[in-house]
Amino acid sequence: MPLVRIMTIKNTPLTIASTKNSLMRTYWRFDFFVQGLSDEEELPWFAMSKLGGDARMRGYYYGQYRDRYQMTAQLEYRHRFTQRHGMVVWGGAGNIAPHFNELFEDSWLPTYGLGYRFAFKPRVNVRLDLGFGDETTVYFNIHEAF
Repeated sequence: MPLVRIMTIKNTPLTIASTKNSLMRTYWRFDFFVQGLSDEEELPWFAMSKLGGDARMRGYYYGQYRDRYQMTAQLEYRHRFTQRHGMVVWGGAGNIAPHFNELFEDSWLPTYGLGYRFAFKPRVNVRLDLGFGDETTVYFNIHEAF
């Protein structure tokens, strides 16, 4: 049976009390992600959905939790203080399970944190994030998590 990957990603930016020309932009960003993998019962461990990493579920190491189905939701608040400096805070939760209906039965894993943003050039941010989950993790990347 071939490996089937089902993936839905939804990013919904919502702008609050801001204008295009405003120097100090403030907005919320929401990310919802569902991933399912199926190959009857023979799905290899390395091909399973992996929870954690620098984009979804910061505060958990990438691949720390693995199984067939994954669901995560995060809400991130972004604020720019000047043209080049800003900050973010976020919170979210995720779950991973062998069957889709079990995603809603077990306890969800929380994630939250804060970060600093430096606009290297327009639409290119250097980010330094401190994420909390099972572990406290530090991320240094270019571009936003989502």
